[in-house]
Amino acid sequence: FFCIYEKGLFLDLRVAVLGNVDSGKSTLLGVLTQGELDNGRGRARLNLFRHLHEIQTGRTSSISFEILGFNSKGAVRQIFRNLNQQPPAY
Repeated sequence: FFCIYEKGLFLDLRVAVLGNVDSGKSTLLGVLTQGELDNGRGRARLNLFRHLHEIQTGRTSSISFEILGFNSKGAVRQIFRNLNQQPPAY
């Protein structure tokens, strides 16, 4: 947990998600950052996968970070997407 607090405002709040295998860490992050409920078969975490073998096996194997933004009224802003994807090869 890491937080930057300035002049009565939270500028940055970082939270680490830890847990046992199959405990729902990636699903929780997927639901929070993508705004889409899971279908019971891992759909919510699908956008968190960064490598082909993760998509094929359904298991994350890399460290990633997601951003969840809020507006001035505290409502979630779904503007941060695909931050961990590799740039296209030209």
